[in-house]
Amino acid sequence: MMSPILKQYIEAATNFRKSNASEESIHYLYDMLYDLEKKDKTSEEKRILVDIYTLLGFHLSAYELFNEVADSKNNKDISKLYTLESKAKSHKNTFILKDLRKLKKKKSVPEFSLSDFELSDDDNGNKSYVSKSVKALIFNKEVNNEDFDIFIYKTFDFAQNFERLKAYLHFLADAKSELIAFYNEKIAPFTNVTADANWYASLEVYAATVGVDIHGKLFAEIEMGDMIDQDHILNIEFSDKNISLLGIDG
Repeated sequence: MMSPILKQYIEAATNFRKSNASEESIHYLYDMLYDLEKKDKTSEEKRILVDIYTLLGFHLSAYELFNEVADSKNNKDISKLYTLESKAKSHKNTFILKDLRKLKKKKSVPEFSLSDFELSDDDNGNKSYVSKSVKALIFNKEVNNEDFDIFIYKTFDFAQNFERLKAYLHFLADAKSELIAFYNEKIAPFTNVTADANWYASLEVYAATVGVDIHGKLFAEIEMGDMIDQDHILNIEFSDKNISLLGIDG
């Protein structure tokens, strides 16, 4: 007799496939994932969680968990383990279908103080500063401190421009309308996919430099990934609050 959890998973997986991975079907799978992850699991529940990980793109997690429960004397398990290992090596947990419910929640913009920053580089007077503790928020995504810096051209002073930079970081924390509009005008004609609130929520910010350029203008250079071109990097450049470039690498 089929267990309730297996029946629930089969229905969820069927809906996921028939709906072409609709947002609702992804949310349902995530709800199952969260419930299973926080409990002590039976062998059957671990196998179901493996399949949920696989559907959502957590290939490394799927392989690691299945490696715990796979029967080394079962040919089907051996074959499945090999397939999962291959995917884990090539994809890891990189190209996942995301739970946009969490990503759409607006984060609080951090309030930086001048003392949060320290000089990291001085190249003939051109200075770069990094945060010692507080993480920057770019497009509603926290950026690791090692991936974020502030550049100050040599004829300008960091302290004198700090309030301008703080206000600029507030703008970049949620430049949703500007970014979506620019993408749909410049990039969508080539990808045939329209950016929307879900696209914005799915963005991953890999690195960012914000600063004051040779003319005293504020600028930002940001590397990010999206759900449309998952094997490419999007490079975006701002001159003050205007987007001057959005290019695709890879």
